[in-house]
Amino acid sequence: MRLQKRAETALGMLSPLLLWSIYFLVVYLLVAIACARLSETDWVRPTLWVVSTIATVGVLGTSYLFWSGLRQGPTSPTKSDIERRTRLRVGLFISILSLVAVIWTALPTLFLQPCE
Repeated sequence: MRLQKRAETALGMLSPLLLWSIYFLVVYLLVAIACARLSETDWVRPTLWVVSTIATVGVLGTSYLFWSGLRQGPTSPTKSDIERRTRLRVGLFISILSLVAVIWTALPTLFLQPCE
């Protein structure tokens, strides 16, 4: 329940986007460092898969927080409950957008070799 309250804050709603932006930065830094300094790049692809998995699980976790908050149903038809549910819906949609962004960023690691 405590996490649910945090999910309803502005930072809580933006946490999936923050996870994606950190993931994006880490992926491209890893590839840039590997390509610029190292001749051996066999470790890059498995590392990118691990980072992609961690980011996907993180975004799915935030999505679950918002979704479970929406499943609880309205406690009362007051204005504050309507605002709470609206914040949860916005957070859920941001989570879905972030999940698509994580998958879209991870797709090149499926098909392309690093440093080519």
